[in-house]
Amino acid sequence: MVTKPARPKRDFYKEPTRLIRETFKRLSKNTTGKDYVVSDIHGCFTQLEQALELLKFDPTKDRLIAVGDLIDRGDESFRAIEFLQKEWFHSVMGNHEWSLAFGRGFSHPREKWYVEKRGTQIAEDLVSAIMWLPVAIEIETDNGLVVVVHAEVRPTYGHWNEVKEYLASHDNQAQLDYSFLLTGRSRIRKQAMQPERIVEGVDLVISGHSGVKSPTLLGNSLFIDTGIVFGVKKVDDEFAALTIFDVGSKECYMFSLSGEQIVLNAVTMPCEEKAGL
Repeated sequence: MVTKPARPKRDFYKEPTRLIRETFKRLSKNTTGKDYVVSDIHGCFTQLEQALELLKFDPTKDRLIAVGDLIDRGDESFRAIEFLQKEWFHSVMGNHEWSLAFGRGFSHPREKWYVEKRGTQIAEDLVSAIMWLPVAIEIETDNGLVVVVHAEVRPTYGHWNEVKEYLASHDNQAQLDYSFLLTGRSRIRKQAMQPERIVEGVDLVISGHSGVKSPTLLGNSLFIDTGIVFGVKKVDDEFAALTIFDVGSKECYMFSLSGEQIVLNAVTMPCEEKAGL
């Protein structure tokens, strides 16, 4: 199997300025298979594998794009290294990746999974992998450009090109610490004027970060984080699910836990949400 070339290692703890080398990543049109976008994984890679098997995902021609937050909370966070080496797997940077790679060296004081390994080779390999993740992924499709960002595109930005200009003016990760692309929730919490405002220049913007009970569409912004990790951790067994969005058909596949196994419990089209969540 062909693996992605290793990134050069850098002493990121000592670097005063940590540059974003791949602010954007653009995927050309997939002419042989399907493109899917998966919700926040949070270390639940076994459940992801089970869902992909049920979906009959074909790694020789299909692609999977993650909305970020591959790590934290779940027990298999270090498996992010394994998946980021797969040619068919792509991910944007989530706020949990940012915090680990460019914050204080760990995502949250309670995340012992990393603290206990800090200074070891596997911990260094994880940071080396996630610090290169792009902030946004553009996917070429028959219906136009589909954009994946972790949190949101604020409705104050009427066109995708305005967001790209914003990113171009912020050339290091420190400046993106509280960027709306990584942490924003103004649309989903209805804190902004016109939360359903369309982002021109793209067919769809797909995000995670904000927990929803089912895939939620605001204008052309789709939120799909249905919180699978809370089911795995037995925090919320009733609503927790892993959502995988088919970019071509625009269907949302929701997988929930039945005991220790993932089952497909719904296939839906995202519905536009205009009332309070």
